[in-house]
Amino acid sequence: MRIVRTIEVVCTMKLGQIKTVILDLEGTLLTSKINFLKMRKKIIKVLTLHGFTEDSFPYLLITNPNKFKVILKEKGISETKISKINKEIANAIQEVEMENIEDTIEIHGAKEILQKLKTKKIRIGIVTRNCRVSTIEALRITDMLKFIDIIVARDDCENPKPDSEHLLRALKGLNIKSNEAIMVGDSWLDALCAINSKVKFIGVLTGYSSKEKFREMGVDVQPSVKNLSNLFT
Repeated sequence: MRIVRTIEVVCTMKLGQIKTVILDLEGTLLTSKINFLKMRKKIIKVLTLHGFTEDSFPYLLITNPNKFKVILKEKGISETKISKINKEIANAIQEVEMENIEDTIEIHGAKEILQKLKTKKIRIGIVTRNCRVSTIEALRITDMLKFIDIIVARDDCENPKPDSEHLLRALKGLNIKSNEAIMVGDSWLDALCAINSKVKFIGVLTGYSSKEKFREMGVDVQPSVKNLSNLFT
């Protein structure tokens, strides 16, 4: 019953005031063959080479260069070494993201909904923890890049999602207010980012998080991005 009610809330909201839809990438619009286990191992290798143990830092902290920098400074690490560590981690992440990039595929109906949004004069943004290079290439391969008005990748901001800076940077770039946007994503990180930014959120079940997790967070749910078409008829 809960899921039915949340969908009704979205369907009855005043969509006339929505000027932009901000979407996550991986698991929302497309799927790729990024080897996240390999990525994690490469990051751990970088940290180990710089004298840290595998469990020194939470994974999400490591992939937030700004917060990671603060922690390293508190440990007495020099600015020069911090910059070197962050650069090596970024290079390791990008290297893995670009492996098998040609195998990226569109989630069924994603391109169709982007095209429909454009016909409705809705602006479209991408907010992703993937790097900019791999994001652009993945969207090019799936023929969706032409629909996108703004991309804010992990390396475009100091504090990536779930920090509100990530989403708010995209809204600022489009000159859009929080109440004029909807964010769509497959992860609790996306949901938390939207909540932190006071942006309406719709979770999709084609990726990371479950229906139950989205229910716990009190956000709206659709089976996939394709179902957004029902909201913009």
